[in-house]
Amino acid sequence: LIYELKDQNYKLAGMDYSLSAVAFAQAFNPGVDFYSGDFRTIEVPYKFDVVVLMEVLEHFIPEQIDGILKSISKMLHPDGKLLITVPSTNMKLSDKHYQHFTTASLANTIKSFFEIEEISGYAKNGIRTNIFNLLRNLGNLFYPFRREMKLAKTYFNYYKKYYEKHVATGEPEECKGLLAVCRKLNR
Repeated sequence: LIYELKDQNYKLAGMDYSLSAVAFAQAFNPGVDFYSGDFRTIEVPYKFDVVVLMEVLEHFIPEQIDGILKSISKMLHPDGKLLITVPSTNMKLSDKHYQHFTTASLANTIKSFFEIEEISGYAKNGIRTNIFNLLRNLGNLFYPFRREMKLAKTYFNYYKKYYEKHVATGEPEECKGLLAVCRKLNR
């Protein structure tokens, strides 16, 4: 995400518990500040307009989440936003996850420091996703020829539009993941 945003004139910083993950990110993002450590106690020398927790909340021990959210809240300007993506309960719980979320359970998890302003789902479940996966697998066969074959270009354009229309986003209850825009509670 930082790599994709670094040309947009934002002041960016990254955090991870793992020193090796931070070193990897630094290699691809020179000039960006990175921090490593316990999210409950980590401190940064500035405030943010937005903090993104992308597919990480489910990795935290539930009893530690309030401490983590308190720390994140301190990092944000008073009108700052927290963007969260998490797997929904429509996904099987993996060995590396402590929990998956519904709209209600996510709201309950963050309620001490944040309030959900907007929530949507991403990666729909269902027959259209199965069709998309079939299209993707079929497309993998002639992906190397996408520049030389007009039919391949047409196919990949169709494939992209199909994904955007039928798979990318939907109601939280019908999707594999949740995306929440959260407002900081200033208490």
